[in-house]
Amino acid sequence: MDELHLTIHPLDASATRGATAEVGPLTLTSLQVSPQWAAAMLSLTFEEAVERLSRLPMAYIEPDGSYVWAGAGPPAFRFEGMLHDRGERLSHVELMGHGCHETLLRLIAAVAGEPDHVMIQTVRDGKFFAVAPCYLASGSADL
Repeated sequence: MDELHLTIHPLDASATRGATAEVGPLTLTSLQVSPQWAAAMLSLTFEEAVERLSRLPMAYIEPDGSYVWAGAGPPAFRFEGMLHDRGERLSHVELMGHGCHETLLRLIAAVAGEPDHVMIQTVRDGKFFAVAPCYLASGSADL
């Protein structure tokens, strides 16, 4: 099972949607973002994201914004990362790990708000993807 390494950003409303691509077992729409995408902020504050993360069973959050959320399953999962704020809001969230489709979407919603309003960037190749709507590829549930 491949480990994901992603960053979660606010959706660039002016992004051009492209072809679909597979990110793990998810089929996501690729995005060509505008130069202004980096100035946008997520809808949640650091404190709101920490509070929402603390509601997830078996989640552990440090005061500096680092977090781990793991479970023995089935299916087993482990995600970790860091909340990054800039001023009053989160600028982005780093996420690494593996788990099922539903668990990943639940974590994204906890740390960044509604999946319809965020995009992910794959760290390895720097590509952007719309989170919603997303689909399971090949019927698999493991990332």
